[in-house]
Amino acid sequence: MEGIGCGNVQHWHPNIYLMGSPSSCHSNSDAIDSPKADSSSSGTHAIVVLNGEQHQDIEVFKKAWNTAILRVAVDGGTNFIFDKLGKENQALPHLITGDFDSCRSDVADFFKSKGVSFHHTPNQDETDFFKCLQIVDSELKSKNMQVDRILVFGAFGHRLDHMFSNVNALIKVKAFTPSPIYLIGNHQQAFLLDSGEHHIYISDLDVIKWCGLVPVSEPVVSKTTGLKWNLDGETMEYGALISTSNEVIENHITINCDGRLLWMMGD
Repeated sequence: MEGIGCGNVQHWHPNIYLMGSPSSCHSNSDAIDSPKADSSSSGTHAIVVLNGEQHQDIEVFKKAWNTAILRVAVDGGTNFIFDKLGKENQALPHLITGDFDSCRSDVADFFKSKGVSFHHTPNQDETDFFKCLQIVDSELKSKNMQVDRILVFGAFGHRLDHMFSNVNALIKVKAFTPSPIYLIGNHQQAFLLDSGEHHIYISDLDVIKWCGLVPVSEPVVSKTTGLKWNLDGETMEYGALISTSNEVIENHITINCDGRLLWMMGD
């Protein structure tokens, strides 16, 4: 147990105002670049929009969309961009990807008329999300662009199998991208922690009502600080102990783990 997950140290700055609840979006359109909202928000980000449950506060989403250096819509997520941002005076997607079984024909026709690049990914052995992340990684590398994070909207919804496949994609992309990826949905946010030491910075404790920490594959030993119910070297695994319905009580949370954990939180 000594040292637990040695070597890797990573800092996470989740923008809690991107979760979309009206109660959490204190500063609306300024939320994404407010120091109060996120101490690292001056960095660059890419944005991916999936076909899950979407953001309630359109002005906050619009700010995240418009300020991204790479904007990607995935299949049915393209309908949301078209319907909510309007046909004119919007920042267009740089790329639209997917097998296009849920993107409406009128939406596809509109963005094609605007010259947006479409990437058809028919391979049914991989999910549209994973295939999109492969394209995003290739696009960033080919254009010599670096991002501090990838924000994924519409990552949660009514399909439990889709949620598990999105988490699985986070594991698989570790093979080719170092960029932190944040899964964002209405009222909740999640990201994958590798073995090592992690620092999570929460700007407003009043917004976060719950959090959880669960292993995604093998049993994981971990130690935490900043939570109501901290772990002190216990092993978490399915069929035994996992950390759910926990609470954040400090702005700075530390997690030291010897395997992969999924951090989740919501308002």
